[in-house]
Amino acid sequence: MSVTAMQLDQPGAYQTTTEQALMEETLPLVDTRVLVLGCGAAWTARQFAERYPTSQFIATEVDRVQHAKNLQLDLPNLVFRL
Repeated sequence: MSVTAMQLDQPGAYQTTTEQALMEETLPLVDTRVLVLGCGAAWTARQFAERYPTSQFIATEVDRVQHAKNLQLDLPNLVFRL
């Protein structure tokens, strides 16, 4: 009977990426509707709206001050809701 040593860390098994890149790899973002919850300053929502012009993005933010700032953005496929 062979004994296999337990390996706690395997650097080759990990992937370093950004949240945006991971979403682009795993989500269908072309010709679709996307709901972004808690968008903050809407950085990710803006990036996606610019990169996927045939999709519709709805971004929500609970902070009224930030929401007012977001409403100043002018992208035809990105709308903001409180």
